[in-house]
Amino acid sequence: DSDSKAPADWIEKTIRQFDDPGVVAITGSWKATDLPGFNGWFVNNLQVPVSLPYRILFGHFWLTGLNFAIRKEIYEKAGGFDPKLNAHEDIDLSLRVRRFGKIKYSKDICVLTSGRRYKDGIVSGLWSYQKPGLKLFLFGKRSIKLEDRR
Repeated sequence: DSDSKAPADWIEKTIRQFDDPGVVAITGSWKATDLPGFNGWFVNNLQVPVSLPYRILFGHFWLTGLNFAIRKEIYEKAGGFDPKLNAHEDIDLSLRVRRFGKIKYSKDICVLTSGRRYKDGIVSGLWSYQKPGLKLFLFGKRSIKLEDRR
């Protein structure tokens, strides 16, 4: 994402994760650099626990759009990003990529980013992110209007 910054050793640490040939993609966490107080603590410390219901339901981690790497041949086999989507394209790609092998979560790769989505509070931020996802995954709505992301 344009508001994210990977550390200087991100590529080196990420490439090491692919030593296991069964791993087809790597994802990691992120830290919001501009959220004070509870919002900052929540966003920066509870990403993995909050993602556990998804992992249990679907059997894999999702590819966090602002912090992931994928083997080129797997990306191509999976069909790449769906150009009809303008939200949750990372989760959509995850669902297709997982058929080819393991999506690994690595605590060793972390990027810094903006917490703009959560500036009005955790609930508001989570809802702004989940609302288009519900339309996509529950109702099959493949094209999501930009105003649905707010």
